[in-house]
Amino acid sequence: MKNVLLFCALCLLHPSIFSQQIFFEDFDTYTLGPIGDQNPEWVNLSNAQVNVKIDGGNFVNCSGSDNQNAYLSFESADFEECKRIVSTSYSNFVLDMKATLNSGISVKIVDTDDFAFEYLYEFDGSGNFEFAFILDFVYHQIQVIRNGVTVKTDNLPAGFNSIDEIHFNNSTGKFKLGCVELSDVTDVDGDGYLASNDCDDNDANINPGKAEIAYNGKDDDCNPATLDDDLDQDGYPKATDCNDDDADINPGKAEIAYNGKDDDCNPATLDDDLDQDGYPKATDCNDDDADINPGKAEIDYNGKDDDCNPATLDDDLDQDGYPKATDCNDDDANINPGAAEIPGNSIDENCDGILLAEFHQSTKLFVELIPNPTRDYLEIKSSSKIDYVKIYNIAGSEVSSYKINESNIIYLKDIREGIYFIHAFSSESSGSYIGKFVVNY
Repeated sequence: MKNVLLFCALCLLHPSIFSQQIFFEDFDTYTLGPIGDQNPEWVNLSNAQVNVKIDGGNFVNCSGSDNQNAYLSFESADFEECKRIVSTSYSNFVLDMKATLNSGISVKIVDTDDFAFEYLYEFDGSGNFEFAFILDFVYHQIQVIRNGVTVKTDNLPAGFNSIDEIHFNNSTGKFKLGCVELSDVTDVDGDGYLASNDCDDNDANINPGKAEIAYNGKDDDCNPATLDDDLDQDGYPKATDCNDDDADINPGKAEIAYNGKDDDCNPATLDDDLDQDGYPKATDCNDDDADINPGKAEIDYNGKDDDCNPATLDDDLDQDGYPKATDCNDDDANINPGAAEIPGNSIDENCDGILLAEFHQSTKLFVELIPNPTRDYLEIKSSSKIDYVKIYNIAGSEVSSYKINESNIIYLKDIREGIYFIHAFSSESSGSYIGKFVVNY
């Protein structure tokens, strides 16, 4: 009890450091008239009116900023009483007041259940006084201090555990109340933080001056915003979250392959080498197929880069620009649909299925077909006069023949889309020409 009262005495000496002010009145902002009309937290209890007056400095100033020296007057011959309504919820308080006494003062402290402590002081003469009432609801004691000296220590009833009203009256004499202040000085765990600011005043290791210790189940720093668990605020506590510093990693997330993270907190869900062929994505060109990796042999024409080496060809092995699907010989770059047909050599160079050996080889005649491919006509340009031409389809059947006029143009009537051969004859050069053209619509 001695330590508690000593601490409270220090609070009294340094209230701005060790206490939390519940209310402070110096009446400077009040005007003349009944105090109850000016502040509903004050109530006039007698028929006589307790008035707010300006004294002119007859009592000790309440604070350095006090500039009016106002007071409540309890100096009439009639009984005057008023009370200040307050509300407290902790366990140690200091009621501090300053007054100018003519003959006496009466102070009563009351709680909700009508428990009360009343202090009566009679004084012959006049003077400025400082009173302090230190209430300890832990040990149920009260100290009365006058001008810095303890003059009374009493026990409080067990049911007296809060302050709800503070009464002042002139039953013992006349006085002027200069100011009154009620402060909370509760610090049960003695960590230097008042209960009003300490979220657990029974644990000295929990207060606003402590650092938060993650995952200990305590609000060490009395700041709910400083998280103790689920630090990444993804809804998963540390017990189930494999990375509590990253909100994108928890059991509710889908695994994102190849990001180097266990997104779903499930090691069985693979992040790399998804086909489990022993090659990670960095070296495996297809991590979804275990038969494709740098350790496999290339299989021609399967549409896959089996060995993950683009230099090992899968198609167009002769590199003539034509894949196997259109190239009738993918081992010879001189045989493909774009190659020129060489008549009479029994080789289908252009992969059209026709050997020009079925026609007479061109001799002594040079011809240019314009346009080629064409749609409905051909211009047959030659340095020699062309007499007539015959048109054959790809099967070698004649489909039309034309005599050539001076324009050297033939109109391809009733000729469908496809590949055709033209056989041109010239009596002037005693030669002939065999060529291929394409009709497109």
